[in-house]
Amino acid sequence: MLVVDSSIVTQFLTMESLLDESVGSEINLQIERGGTPLTVKLKVGDLHSITPNHFLEVSGAVIHPLSYQQARNFGFKCGLVYVAEPGYMLSRASVPRYSIIKKFARKDIAHLGDFIAVISELSRGERVPLEYVTYTDRHRNKHTIVTIDQRGWYATPQLYTRNDATGLWIAKSAMLLESPYVVSIHQRGHRDVNSNVDENIAVEGTVSSSRDLDDIKGVSRHSSSMEGSSLAEQVIKPALVKFEVCVPPICMIDGVHAKHFTGAGVVIFLHPFHNFALVAYDPSTLGVGASVIRASKLLTEPALRRGDSVYLVRLIDSLHAKSRKSIVTNWQAVNICSSDFPRYRAINTEVIELDTDSVIELSGVLTDEQGRVQALWASISSQLFGCGKEGDHQFVVGIPIYLISQVLEKIISGTPGPFRLINGIRRPVPFVRLLEVEIYPTSLTEARSYGLSDRWVQALDEKDPERRQVLQVIGCFAGSKAETLLEGDMILAIDKKPITCFLDIENACQKLDHSVGSDGMLNMTIFREGKEIDLIVGTDAIDGNGTTRMVNWCGCIVQNPHSAVRALGFLPKEGHGVYVSRGYAGSPIHRYGLYPLQWIVEVNGQPTPDLESFIETVKVLEDGEFVRVRTVQLNGKSRVLALKQDLHYWPTWELNFEPETATWQRRTIKTLQRVIHSTNGN
Repeated sequence: MLVVDSSIVTQFLTMESLLDESVGSEINLQIERGGTPLTVKLKVGDLHSITPNHFLEVSGAVIHPLSYQQARNFGFKCGLVYVAEPGYMLSRASVPRYSIIKKFARKDIAHLGDFIAVISELSRGERVPLEYVTYTDRHRNKHTIVTIDQRGWYATPQLYTRNDATGLWIAKSAMLLESPYVVSIHQRGHRDVNSNVDENIAVEGTVSSSRDLDDIKGVSRHSSSMEGSSLAEQVIKPALVKFEVCVPPICMIDGVHAKHFTGAGVVIFLHPFHNFALVAYDPSTLGVGASVIRASKLLTEPALRRGDSVYLVRLIDSLHAKSRKSIVTNWQAVNICSSDFPRYRAINTEVIELDTDSVIELSGVLTDEQGRVQALWASISSQLFGCGKEGDHQFVVGIPIYLISQVLEKIISGTPGPFRLINGIRRPVPFVRLLEVEIYPTSLTEARSYGLSDRWVQALDEKDPERRQVLQVIGCFAGSKAETLLEGDMILAIDKKPITCFLDIENACQKLDHSVGSDGMLNMTIFREGKEIDLIVGTDAIDGNGTTRMVNWCGCIVQNPHSAVRALGFLPKEGHGVYVSRGYAGSPIHRYGLYPLQWIVEVNGQPTPDLESFIETVKVLEDGEFVRVRTVQLNGKSRVLALKQDLHYWPTWELNFEPETATWQRRTIKTLQRVIHSTNGN
């Protein structure tokens, strides 16, 4: 480039000044290409017009027009609908960061307004196709199914627009109040509890199939897809539903039936110890697919033993049921060490091992020859340390079906408990009584070395000659009613009856619910420091809901400590109801160093022992105010820091789960209401 509009250009600053003065006009350029002088006429564009000044936030995703910087990097046209952050809804559909959305709900998406118009016409819970392209595979469009967020964890879609007068991004609702997306938030229809809908199909896996084995054999003669399959595979296939491997208590779950019907699932119970969740899905929502669904039969007795033959039946990716005959090789207690941060892990659970490759991470069920379920073949998560194998590790084992049936039978029989809306029907979900203590078996040989008497060694051996073990306390959950037990205690008997396995303790806990005047107390005989001691030990009733309330303040999520935190055996004496479970990047707590895995015990000198007192304290704080916070870490150390509150970008809000409606309710506690007079037309 030699000349710009008759001005010789030798510096970038001069060229930029000439271009700035000619925005929207045409300029003449004299250039030299390959030794040949050329004169060209170009129109000068406005850099602001191709720099995004607005973005959409929906279900945690950030979507905006493609900026000229990224358009230059990717070789795409400016202004396309660009996924800067997939958030929750899009990440569930495997839409990666930096994608370009081409179609949504079968409608072309040319700019952000098109995307907003389409999603505003969709109701929460709808499943619609989405077409996108990535810059790494730009010549082939990809397709996926997106489930519109239906749980109410996020606010309605917000459109943020930059205000050049103040430098702030101003948020407003991206949708009208009468749009189907907004209306569906308040119209989550519930089935009449007095309706004549067959409740036996409302909860997956809770009833026996009405079909007998002769029916199954008849199907096998007429269905080519069943040729060559085992009888167990034929029986269990109509009951198989494929869900995600990891099921947190607050999530959206999509299940795929073996007959290729898709339905939404809802977690109704999460066991704190045994690594299983009860997920309900409503077969009636599948339309014609409901006629092919059959509930599996559960076989709790006799319990599986070493040498027993079982069929491992599972759904592969093509949704074909595959079975394999296997032999039970071992029963053993699962031993998962604590991870580097508190998270859910299976404890106090005996699992089944098979003569199969344990690295096969395909979940399924273990059945007998008649297809009756004896165990879940489930994935368990742990964390490895040392030997160059650090990181998450998954392995699969069998979880005895009687652990699941104990809870299912209570739900089916209507055992008294707090009501929960399950597939539109109000059902009582009972409390499960547990001894909140982490226990692991110790061999009788080792127990004898600790000084356990020959009398007790013989009694325990006679009670269970196969296991030959005694249960030893690893630690007690902080805040539980079983705190009279200490680390290292050996549990010998309950009500003078020898105890040798986890099931003995659980059965003793369940009997308390039917005992008059028990007050949830167990009469235990333990061995502590060389002495036999009789103790009264309390038990706890667990509802299985998990976390049901959380507060977002300055970008941190605070809640009551979950069971994995309590399992560490420590709670601050100042108060333990405001536990920081996570924080958001770029938020005030991130800038000022209020990191997760600690408790907030004071705010501006005011004690905050629980969420209610915390909310009352922070809701009077103003935007831009510096706040003094005292925390207690997991190691017990106290720390004081100050942070500056930002209510414009980080308002204070809370989420509450309402079991009776099976919905999450989001409530704004405090936000900043600004009135901004725009000077740039935005």
